[in-house]
Amino acid sequence: MNKEKFAERIIKLRKKKGYTQAQLAELLNVSNKAVSRWETAEGHPDITFLKPLREALVVSCHELLGDTRYSELSSNDVQSQLPYALILLAL
Repeated sequence: MNKEKFAERIIKLRKKKGYTQAQLAELLNVSNKAVSRWETAEGHPDITFLKPLREALVVSCHELLGDTRYSELSSNDVQSQLPYALILLAL
C-alpha cells in the first residue's frame, strides 16, 4: 500500500467526519502525534487499529484501505443480489 495515498485517505475521511486529529486520537485511545504520523505518511497504524479506525470514520475496510471496487455497493445492493449468489454457489 502506498503510504502517501493511505495518509491522504485518512485525512480525507477524518475531515469528512469533522474530526480534528486530537478528536480522532481520543476515539482510538492513541496520541494525536500518532494520528499526525499516519497523516504525514511517517507511519501506518498498527493492524489492531484498523477496525477501530474504520468504525470511527464510519467506512468499510475496503474504503479505508483504498479498494474502491466494493465501496459503491450499499447493503441493499448486496442483499438484493444475495439470492442469485447463493443459487450460483449451489450449482
